[in-house]
Amino acid sequence: MKKLIFSLLGIGLGILAQAQNTSYTMHFNEVDNFKNFQVMLYPEFFIAPGDRELALPSNLVVDARYWLGTIADFRAGFSFGTNLGLRLGGTLHLRDHIRSIKEKFVLGSSTSGRTETTRYLKIPVQARGMSGPCADLFIGNQFGGFTTKLDLGWEFQGYRRAQILTESGRYISGSLNGYHSLKFQAVFQAPIPSSRRSFNKEGASIIENFNTIGVGGQVSFDVSARPWKFATMYAGLSMGYIKVAGEGSAPILSIRIGALIANSLKI
Repeated sequence: MKKLIFSLLGIGLGILAQAQNTSYTMHFNEVDNFKNFQVMLYPEFFIAPGDRELALPSNLVVDARYWLGTIADFRAGFSFGTNLGLRLGGTLHLRDHIRSIKEKFVLGSSTSGRTETTRYLKIPVQARGMSGPCADLFIGNQFGGFTTKLDLGWEFQGYRRAQILTESGRYISGSLNGYHSLKFQAVFQAPIPSSRRSFNKEGASIIENFNTIGVGGQVSFDVSARPWKFATMYAGLSMGYIKVAGEGSAPILSIRIGALIANSLKI
């Protein structure tokens, strides 16, 4: 057992020494050239509150987002499908700053038996961080019935873009390069189209459609890999719970994967 521990310790020290001996120069570390206008096109698959039978509720969403300097950013879009309607939102940047953090740059990896070893450097880089109160509003139809959904909370945004040049001539990008957003929000929705099945005096099945209200909370995470490019990939995930009057509680789940187009605009 001692031999195994010392062997692993020796391997770790060897990797650390090799990483520390790797010479590099910072090729670029740009966080001021953030493209402030983005358009996202993506399908959204989700669980909707209320008791409505549908195999796979889904939407096709077009969202636009514009950052007004360091003051705020605004969102507007349209949803087609199960949710047909207008999407609006925004975030007030109470804090928008550039700070120094340590970023991982992967040099390579190797496999020996069942052990996989990754060699990397951790280098201080500049990163942009934004945070503040946020709101998102949906107005439209869900399952053919009118509804509004208001999400209120706090959003944390981050942006990194760094690349190093090693002595061997390799360009290596930071592992967490890109843009990400994390939102914690309270959820209010009304009316929520729902339905219940019952039997009349004759024993016939009757489906009653009605509207109800819901209150809950959700966490949303969104990421785009290379928002400094004209086109890149976008992904998002929202999870939470909503208490629906007369229907108990229901999960909130939204999965989003699509394309993002970015540009720099002055308005």
